[in-house]
Amino acid sequence: MKKIILSFGLMVFSITSFSQNFSVTADTMGGTYNVNDYASDYNFIVNNSGGQLNLSFDLLTNTISNNAGWSVTLCTHLLCMPSIPSTDAFGSFADGEQGFFNIHLGFGGTPGTGEISFRVYETTNPSNADTIVFVYTATMTAGTENILANKEFTVFPNPATDYVSINGLENITNGDVLIYSIDGNLVYSSTIASSINNKNIDISPLNEGLYFIKVIEDKKLVYTSQLIKK
Repeated sequence: MKKIILSFGLMVFSITSFSQNFSVTADTMGGTYNVNDYASDYNFIVNNSGGQLNLSFDLLTNTISNNAGWSVTLCTHLLCMPSIPSTDAFGSFADGEQGFFNIHLGFGGTPGTGEISFRVYETTNPSNADTIVFVYTATMTAGTENILANKEFTVFPNPATDYVSINGLENITNGDVLIYSIDGNLVYSSTIASSINNKNIDISPLNEGLYFIKVIEDKKLVYTSQLIKK
C-alpha cells in the first residue's frame, strides 16, 4: 500500500510540474483587411509560474511569404527581425512579468491569405508550451484600385542616421508622409508639397530602432516601407 501511495504522489507532482505556467493574450489573432491597409498585432505572454521563467520559441508555419508584395516584420520585447527565425530565445521573466510577439504586416496591394504560427515553450521544460497563431486575409473590395502597383518610391539612405529622402514624392499632389514607431505611435508627419519634395526628411530626433514610413495620397495608402534609424 505504501508503494502505491508513493507512486500516486509522484504522479501528482509530475502533473503539477508540467502544467502550463504562462498565459497568452489569445491563441489566434489577425483579421481581414483591405489590400491597401496595414496590420499590427500584439500578443502578450505573462509569467504565472510564481518564479523565474525562461522561454524560447519555434516557428511552426509561415505562409505570409507565399503572397508576393506582402512584407512582414516580427518584433518581440527583445528586438525586431525583418526575417522570422526558425527558432530563438524569447527571454527570461520574473513572476508577473511579460513579453510580447508583435507582427507588422503590409499587404502591398496584393489580395491573399497567410498564416504565421509559433510554439512558445519553457526552455528547460519544452512540454510546458503554447501555440500562438496570426492569420490574415487581404481583400480588394469593389471599386478599390490597387494604387500601390502604380507608384514607385525609394527611401534612401536606409539605414539612416540624420536624414532620409523619398524618391517619387514629386508625383504626389495631395498627401502626407507619416513615420510610425514599432509600437504604432506617430512620430513624424508632413504634408507633401514642394517644400518636402526637394529636401531631406529630418529623422535625427528619433531614437535608434525600426520605424515604418507611409505615404498617403488622397487619404489612401500608396506606399509603406521599413526604415532603420542608426
